[in-house]
Amino acid sequence: MRTASLALVLALQGCCITPGFVATQRAFYDVVAPEYSAYVEKDAGLSDAQKARRMDLLAAEDAAIREAEASE
Repeated sequence: MRTASLALVLALQGCCITPGFVATQRAFYDVVAPEYSAYVEKDAGLSDAQKARRMDLLAAEDAAIREAEASE
């Protein structure tokens, strides 16, 4: 859901994203993603499929931010 929300916000970038929004998203991702990724890898309670979905979500978030950075 979060990725879909970010994608929607990024799609509307030209009309309503304030200056610095993409940089803020990147800074947040850069802090949270490594810690979350490490947690997911170590969580024995998650199945391989659950881990893969969470890692795919991180990758999608990063891709959306990269796309927004490229269009600035």
